[in-house]
Amino acid sequence: MKLIGKIAYGALFCIVIPAFLILWGEALGKHIPVKVGRMETAGLLAGFTGLLLLLAGMYDLKKFGKGLPMNAFPPDHYVQQGVYAFFRHPIYVGFCIICIGLSMWAGWAAGLFVVSPLVIMGCAALVMGYEQHALRRRFGRREHYPLFGIPPGNNAPASLGRKFCAAVAIFLPWALAYEALIVLGPGEHAIDTGFGFEKDLPVYETAEIFYALTYPFAGLAPFFASDHKQLRFFVTGAFWIALLGIFFQAALPFCFYPREFAPSGPLGEWIMLERGLDGPAAAFPSFHVAWALFAAACYANYFPSGRYLFYAAGILISLSCIATGVHSLADVTAGALLFVLVHNRSGFWNYMQTACEGLANSWKEWHIGPIRVINHGFFSGLAGLCGTLIIGMFIHNSLALLVLVLSSLTGAALWGQLLDSPTRILRPFGYYGGLIGGIVGALICEWYLQVPAIHTFAASALAAPWVQAIGRLRCLVQGCCHGRIADDGNGIRYNNEHSRVCRIAGLKGQVLHNTQLYSLLGNVFTGLLLFGLWYRGIGLPLMIGLYFILNGLARFVEEAYRGEPQTKKAAGLTVYQWLALFSVCAGAVITTLDPGTSLTFSLRTEPEFAALVIFSGLLCAFALSVDFPGSDKRFSRLSG
Repeated sequence: MKLIGKIAYGALFCIVIPAFLILWGEALGKHIPVKVGRMETAGLLAGFTGLLLLLAGMYDLKKFGKGLPMNAFPPDHYVQQGVYAFFRHPIYVGFCIICIGLSMWAGWAAGLFVVSPLVIMGCAALVMGYEQHALRRRFGRREHYPLFGIPPGNNAPASLGRKFCAAVAIFLPWALAYEALIVLGPGEHAIDTGFGFEKDLPVYETAEIFYALTYPFAGLAPFFASDHKQLRFFVTGAFWIALLGIFFQAALPFCFYPREFAPSGPLGEWIMLERGLDGPAAAFPSFHVAWALFAAACYANYFPSGRYLFYAAGILISLSCIATGVHSLADVTAGALLFVLVHNRSGFWNYMQTACEGLANSWKEWHIGPIRVINHGFFSGLAGLCGTLIIGMFIHNSLALLVLVLSSLTGAALWGQLLDSPTRILRPFGYYGGLIGGIVGALICEWYLQVPAIHTFAASALAAPWVQAIGRLRCLVQGCCHGRIADDGNGIRYNNEHSRVCRIAGLKGQVLHNTQLYSLLGNVFTGLLLFGLWYRGIGLPLMIGLYFILNGLARFVEEAYRGEPQTKKAAGLTVYQWLALFSVCAGAVITTLDPGTSLTFSLRTEPEFAALVIFSGLLCAFALSVDFPGSDKRFSRLSG
């Protein structure tokens, strides 16, 4: 039986999933209007490199780990030798490179812009949501610092090889992602970030000296690190600069068309050459600014006595972006803010944790006879209000909106009672139940109110991340969706006796993972990305499917850190992780449907709509934040 399981598992990952990805990408072609030429040599080189890396990872797991590359049938020993000395997860890295290489070889736009990025995200989710936890349970905490990874935080000298690997690990993926955004272009309705007065500013050709300085200034930053601690400072900060910068450029529909000028010398010709290699997309935030300021911070960390000189160089490079006419003032400001966010990320994170802990222990209640009103009703109502407001800007049928709100609430309540409630009198609400209820409501609206379900689904996909993000603030106060104990002490404590953490989970005073904040941030990023893609005019099935995929990946990771005792497990995963995987698969199928019609946004100010929005907010506040603590009837209480 075990042999059959290994064969089936191997076939799933070696045959079924690759075949599905190829078929999926082919079916997505109609959604991607961008054409890319075939890069046969580069694609073959990348694919062959990825294949070698993948096979080397499998071989080393067998040789040193005495097992197979299968999570369901793991090796007996932790492996750090061979290719694992270079990559922590060489099999996943190799597979992702194969996907990119195959897409380049075939000139496959869907593979480059949709399939490959989602494969990368899927591999990351599998590692963060399952594999790293399973490895820790089997082998304990292991010190493993591969060359293409985060260096240790000690004062040992950093070798030239490790510095080179750090530079490649950061700048190569970033450059590929950046160029992909340039090829993708700004979109037909992209918003120019330049103010009117900027179009009339002159172009100073001499500023190109500082503008071009960005490349050596940032590119050489890792090579001046003297020890692992300094190199770690570079790698961790540069990773977040690259990741967040690419995300914001992809999600926000901004562009900037460089100011026109007639070159009068070599520096002017050099400006024109650089413009030919760049484009109006991927301008906001400006990477020139973010990289220059971050490199200045690195040099200041290496050589503290010269920190003012380094920051002056970073500021001059930043100003040159405007002087050369390549970036707008808004681009430059956003690049500087990106640097500030990343450079002070620990402080920002601690601030959010502190605020969340305060909110988690802020329970207040007011009694009106047998009725209890809980203070998290503000967030419940705001979530319902915002959701109805967003959907209503796309769906101009008030009765359909009411049906959608009622069906979603009903589904969420029934799901919570069936799966999450330890007692019949409690009234939890479940996300997946709300999702099913919303689907049923959309179908009812199409059947009886002639509102196309595809429009309702698409509008709901745009609204859902924001509804859930706001709702997570309610979860903090209520104590639901809470995390498990944080072994590293990075979390929040619950001390309010009304919280589900204290009453049901028995984790009062323990430091728990702030899973509500994890979910909130994941939904904000999903919401921004989907709005940006909608603004670009992508097909509605692609947008709906991406919501299911992104939400599923985020939920899969989040569930690995949650600690609600009533959540059931099967085959090493929680029931919600299995549902998250189903969400990803369902989303992939949905993206292949015919693009169909577009979704039009229009502001609505009529009194009837305003009344419905307010009513929806009050209804959600009542359902999720008002109960009857003295009653023993079903659904009567939100807390014991």
